[in-house]
Amino acid sequence: MIDLNLSANEQKRVGELAAENLRQGSGLSDLTKRLQEEFSWDIYRAIEVGGFTLDTIRMELLLESYREGGQTMKYWRTSTNPCPVCAKNSGQGLPLDDTFPSGDKLPPVHVGCRCVVLPFRLS
Repeated sequence: MIDLNLSANEQKRVGELAAENLRQGSGLSDLTKRLQEEFSWDIYRAIEVGGFTLDTIRMELLLESYREGGQTMKYWRTSTNPCPVCAKNSGQGLPLDDTFPSGDKLPPVHVGCRCVVLPFRLS
């Protein structure tokens, strides 16, 4: 997982703001504004942290929905031209709680990561 250089308090607060943002059905632009106000970050920093945090929460919720639906396996699907870390994880079918070769359980593993974890069934 990427290090966004946030203190523990900042990580906690960003997570709270992002979760609240998702509950309200708001998008990245609203979260970006809140992060700029809360932390006095420039727009680029707010987009980087906000986007990465929202993507992480969405992937965690997706994994939980697989679990609730009785799914026991997942696989990593990369986008076009993946980075070396994501390429290493590509196509791996694993139990839901296992880590991929990169050491990550879920994408995103870097800012701008467009990978997803999808259900996997053994044939």
